[in-house]
Amino acid sequence: MSQRALARLIWHSEETVAKVEKAERWPSRDLAHRCDEVLDTGGVLLSAWPEVEQQRLANDGRRQRRRRSTHHRPAIFDRAA
Repeated sequence: MSQRALARLIWHSEETVAKVEKAERWPSRDLAHRCDEVLDTGGVLLSAWPEVEQQRLANDGRRQRRRRSTHHRPAIFDRAA
């Protein structure tokens, strides 16, 4: 299935789907839930949600420490999650 087709079915933008697929953006719980339904995964994506959220929060902590410790940082840290 194309990113465009999936995006239409889950009511998210094609850009969001592409960024999540390329690991440039964290997926929302809603996105995981909708993908589970559309892709008929039996809830596999949503069942992984606690680990995904834990990792996202851990990465957010590293991002905050980097912002305080350095003036120069990669552009990826300027993007909203």
